Amino acid sequence: MRGLAEYVMSGRRQAATVAVLFGLIPMMNLLSAAVVALVGLRKGPREGFLVMMWALLPAGLHWLEGETASVIMVVGVLLLSQVLRRTQSWQQVLLLTTMIGVLLQLSLPLQQEYLDSIRDRLVTVLESGGGLQSTPEGMTVADAADQIMAVWENVYGVSHVVVFIVCLMLGRYWQALLYNPGGFQQEFHGLRIDRRVMAVLLLLVLAGLAGIQPLADWIMLFCIVPSLCGLAVAHRVVAMRNMNTGWLVLVYLLAMATPLVLALGFADAWMDIRKRMAQ
Repeated sequence: MRGLAEYVMSGRRQAATVAVLFGLIPMMNLLSAAVVALVGLRKGPREGFLVMMWALLPAGLHWLEGETASVIMVVGVLLLSQVLRRTQSWQQVLLLTTMIGVLLQLSLPLQQEYLDSIRDRLVTVLESGGGLQSTPEGMTVADAADQIMAVWENVYGVSHVVVFIVCLMLGRYWQALLYNPGGFQQEFHGLRIDRRVMAVLLLLVLAGLAGIQPLADWIMLFCIVPSLCGLAVAHRVVAMRNMNTGWLVLVYLLAMATPLVLALGFADAWMDIRKRMAQ
């Protein structure tokens, strides 16, 4: 990772080359956005914009094929990198990311042609996998496609927010690796959100659990920031206590299977767990 980051920062041509190459490879285009984030964080908006334009070439090809996420990812990560560069505040970045996720959810009704194309491809995949035999008894391929699309639409904003955060954090990690060793770990371990903001997020989650629409469909979106704070608390506690990293594996498993890490993030806003443990 360090060698790749050093190569990217050795010049604009090198950064653009890496951004284009990774952008062409499915499932590796996250690294293309992370390159844009690194350049934007270190060299500012002008250089970040120029590298982003190169990264948009493969992303544009994906767009022509009906996949819009790559373009949104690259543009969004550059925007967020500049907010972080100017404010040095992960709280502001994460709140802006959540707002972008909400806007993306709200934009779905305006993307009907895109949604129809995704559904058509999904129907084709289901039919090629055995037609009606690949679906539960009494359910047609069209019904199965509609159910999958309903789930996908509910997590549309969530998936983008997660990608934004992962790419930006990877770019920040590379920046710290080259110019401020240990800086990213210090930032992440100290990640904490103002209790007033957490109170609003908690109310939104509770309103969603009460069935209020559209908040009920966006619960996962409002849980991302407190869950990330819960992970930050866990990482800090493990480091403070010199515990085995196997505990972090357990924490991530709990984060996927239970709401414990989410509850930890909310609780830390009022209790400041890391400060109490340090004392």
